[in-house]
Amino acid sequence: KLKGLPVDFEYDNLLIISTAKRYSIIQDYVNTLSKDKDFNISYWGWDDIQPFITEFEQIRKKYYPHLTFASEKKVQKNNGLPKGVEKMIKKSGEYLDNYEYDKALDVIFDAQKIVHKLNDKIAIAELNLEQAIIIINAKKDPIKARLLLEICLNTFEKIGDKDKIAHSYYLLGITYIDEKKYKRATAILKESLNIYTELNDNAGIALCLHQLGWIADLLGDLEKALKLYERSEEHTSELQSH
Repeated sequence: KLKGLPVDFEYDNLLIISTAKRYSIIQDYVNTLSKDKDFNISYWGWDDIQPFITEFEQIRKKYYPHLTFASEKKVQKNNGLPKGVEKMIKKSGEYLDNYEYDKALDVIFDAQKIVHKLNDKIAIAELNLEQAIIIINAKKDPIKARLLLEICLNTFEKIGDKDKIAHSYYLLGITYIDEKKYKRATAILKESLNIYTELNDNAGIALCLHQLGWIADLLGDLEKALKLYERSEEHTSELQSH
């Protein structure tokens, strides 16, 4: 049980890390504890840690020399996800649609084991993105979601995938909204909006404008919120007319 925390230390977030496998019963218990505290508590098992270990080769070789991975390759565009992984992502999406977040994550973790062995950087980034989406929807661990998205951005920027870059920034903005860090959320959502505007992506533009409107709404600026909502609706209508 959680006890013996230093009383003279002010926590914003407490991260409990273990190399044991991810147990949903522990995750649920930690989530219950977090609700009773004035700070966020998160639990990471081995499946949660692995994406970060594989991203940093020096740490991996120093502390986990027994793990074997394919040789490092230059990140470049590939011809799609490995066989079977797309079906796993689809299955995870079905669980997500039914709010079965733990089952959705378990499927993604299984898929990640496949792509990590192949050291497929693009597939790893794609699955990290999927994992971040599940975490954001579950509203459980914004810190982990952000770390995953930052790794995604590093890969997507290397291959110049602007659509994925914009989407990653959008999701980053959402994590800051969830933590009521509205100034930071606004700046990041504007980054996403600029890229979606460059791509002439009405769906992405509409999403960003809506979230910016939501921030204005939360801050009590109803006039600004209404204008942003209206602009979002305009882009949605334009999307539907095509």
